[in-house]
Amino acid sequence: MQDDEYERARKRVDELKGFYIHLSVFVMVNFTLFLINLLSSPGIWWFYWITVFWGIGVI
Repeated sequence: MQDDEYERARKRVDELKGFYIHLSVFVMVNFTLFLINLLSSPGIWWFYWITVFWGIGVI
C-alpha cells in the first residue's frame, strides 16, 4: 500500500519535473529566437509563429 503511494508520488514529481524542463527550454529558445529576429529583421516579426505553435504544445 505504501509502495503504491510512493510510486504515484514519484511519477507525479517526474511529470512535473519534465514539464518545468520543457517550459524552461521553451522560454530560452523563444527568447533567443526573439533576439535573432530583432537583430536580423526588426520590421518583420516571424519568431512569434514558433512561440504560438510551440506554446500550444506546452499547454
